Amino acid sequence: MEELDKIGYPIPAEKWFTNLTSVGNIGSASPYLMLDELFNQGRIKKGDVIVLMVPESARFSYGYAQLTAV
Repeated sequence: MEELDKIGYPIPAEKWFTNLTSVGNIGSASPYLMLDELFNQGRIKKGDVIVLMVPESARFSYGYAQLTAV
């Protein structure tokens, strides 16, 4: 988050979500489980834009996706 602040693209802390500490590294299942958790917690609303950043397990490459809730 600090690096985004430095380049003038701040994202409030309440907009971030991670479940790494509660479920550990679950590899390619991570984005699906996170979306399921957010949806079931009522944190995803129609029209929300969600940006996923998912590192592969060694954290040398990343996958990104932008989704809009319908």
